[in-house]
Amino acid sequence: MAGGSGTLADRFDDEAETAARGLARAKTGTLNTVVSLSGHVSTREGRLLTFSVVLNEVADPAAARDAADRAVAALARL
Repeated sequence: MAGGSGTLADRFDDEAETAARGLARAKTGTLNTVVSLSGHVSTREGRLLTFSVVLNEVADPAAARDAADRAVAALARL
């Protein structure tokens, strides 16, 4: 769960990402130059959205993880 458990426990901690804390459940994936995040998130209106974010040829994995988290947080704000 975003900001709560597993590999997402320490994520969704920036202001632009917190909208998804406790609302997103996902599986992370990281290879040398790939960062991915797939799962589902509840919106403000209670709709359940399924997502998959895959970033290839990543030079900065931490920045890529933050970008994926911001994308999921944007979905949670819908």
